[in-house]
Amino acid sequence: MTGEVSERTIEDTDEERTDIFANMSVIYAGDTFVNVYTGRMSSNIDADSFEELDWTLGRQLSKTVQEWHDDIVSSEHALNPSSGFIDHLGAWSNRDTSNRRYKNTIDQVQSRINGSFDVRLAYTETLLDEVEADVRDDVADQQEAINAELEELSQEMEVYVEREGLKHTQ
Repeated sequence: MTGEVSERTIEDTDEERTDIFANMSVIYAGDTFVNVYTGRMSSNIDADSFEELDWTLGRQLSKTVQEWHDDIVSSEHALNPSSGFIDHLGAWSNRDTSNRRYKNTIDQVQSRINGSFDVRLAYTETLLDEVEADVRDDVADQQEAINAELEELSQEMEVYVEREGLKHTQ
């Protein structure tokens, strides 16, 4: 919301009064962003939560999120996840079957991503390219619901402006 207020003083012979004029613009906007979900799983997945996934899957998801991060950000902010035979051997010798560290890694990387609007947009596009069509359709439905809610909010503001007897300046 942006606006401005101006004031002027009008002097008559008997009195002095002040006029105040205000102009306000309101823009409603909403976006839908996608992240790798690390909370409770839906009923169509064997595990109840991310921590209950096979540790190998949790590890691979963690590495993939780091790689997507590095594909999006500049090289100076890259995480450079380790890979190769020695990395895989180390994973076998230092496995954590709870997947908590992989969940934490994913959450930390996505927190960094969510700190920048442009990076979040690029990450969302990357994830949407990776998911199945039904997930993309779900996201599109959510975007439509957000747009409908914003449109309703805009209409409610119009009703308020008219009810208060305010005039549109455009």
